[in-house]
Amino acid sequence: MLRACPREIGPAAWAGTKISLGDVLLGLADDTAPNRRAAPLSEAAAAYTAALEVYTARTDPAHWALAQRQRGQALASAAELASGPERARLLDAAFAALAEAERVYTRATAPIDWARTQIAIGGVLAWRAPLADGPERVRLVARSAAGLRQALEVVNRWQQPEDWATAQERLGGALLTWTQQAATPAERAGLVDQAIAAYRAALEIHTRWTAPAQSAAIQVILADLLRERAALTTSPQRPELLEGAARALDEALAVYTRDAAPDAWARTQQQQGRTLAALALVGRESDRRRLLQEAQAAFAGALQVLTGSGGAAPPHAPDARERIQTLQADLTQVTAMLGASAPSAGPE
Repeated sequence: MLRACPREIGPAAWAGTKISLGDVLLGLADDTAPNRRAAPLSEAAAAYTAALEVYTARTDPAHWALAQRQRGQALASAAELASGPERARLLDAAFAALAEAERVYTRATAPIDWARTQIAIGGVLAWRAPLADGPERVRLVARSAAGLRQALEVVNRWQQPEDWATAQERLGGALLTWTQQAATPAERAGLVDQAIAAYRAALEIHTRWTAPAQSAAIQVILADLLRERAALTTSPQRPELLEGAARALDEALAVYTRDAAPDAWARTQQQQGRTLAALALVGRESDRRRLLQEAQAAFAGALQVLTGSGGAAPPHAPDARERIQTLQADLTQVTAMLGASAPSAGPE
C-alpha cells in the first residue's frame, strides 16, 4: 500500500496508511510479551508521527486529532516499559500529544472521542504522578481523577463497556497514588474506599473469563486496598474487609496457577498468607488455628517455588533473594503464632 501510493502522489492516502500501520503495531504490542513490546510501540509512535507530517489541525482536524491521540497512547504504553527519567520523558510526550487531540475532541462536538481522550490523559497523569514530588504529585492525581470522573459522565458500562471499565481502573490507580499523600487517616480511608469502589466497578467488565490477566492484576490490587482499609479501622468491619481481601486473592490465584505463572503465583500466595494471618488475629477464635495453618501453607508453597525445592526450577526473579528472606521471616512468624495457639494438654 505504501509503495503503491507514495507520499508525493497521494499524501493524504499515505498518511492514512501510516495511521493504519500504527494501529496494527499497537495491537501487535498488546499481544506481545512485555520484553518484546518496545519495538512495535516505537514503530507505532513513529508511524503516527509520520502521519502528522501531512495532517494538520487546520487542514484535516479529524485525522490530525486521531493521529495525536494514538501517538499519545503508543508513547504511554512505551512508558510502562521504561523507568526513571526515560519513563517521565515518554509520559510527558504522551500528555503533550493527547492535549493536542483535546483541542479538537470537545465534549460538546465529539463526546465519545473526548471521553476516550480524557481516559487516556487520566492514565498518563496517574502514571506520571509517582515520579513527581509533594504538591505536584497531588495536583497530577487530582487532575487525573477529575478528568476520569468527567469521562464516566459520558461513557457507560452498557454502551461503551471497555471504555467505562478502563476509566474505572485508571481512576482506582489515581486514587491509590493519592492515598500516599493523604494528610490524615480519615482522608486516607476515604480515598481507599473510593479506589476500592472503582476497581470493583472495573471487575464488572474485566472478569476472570473475559480478561483473565487484567482481572487477576486488579484483584491483587483490590486485596492490598482491602487490607489497608482494615488497618485503618478498629471497627467490627475488619474481619469482613480481610475476608474480602482473601476472596480477591483466591480469584487471582484462579488465574495465576503454580504451573503456568509460578512467580505471580508465589507473590500472590505470600499476600494471601499475610492476609490470612491478619484475619486470624481479628476473626473468630474458633477459626484462628485453621487460618494460621492456611497462612503457613501459603508461605511454604511460595518458598518452595522461589527456592526450587518443590521440584520445578525457580522463576528468574531479580528480587528472588530478598523475597526468600521475607518469606522465611513470614513463615517463622506464623509458625510461632500457630505454636502459641496450640491447645494446652491440660493436667495429667
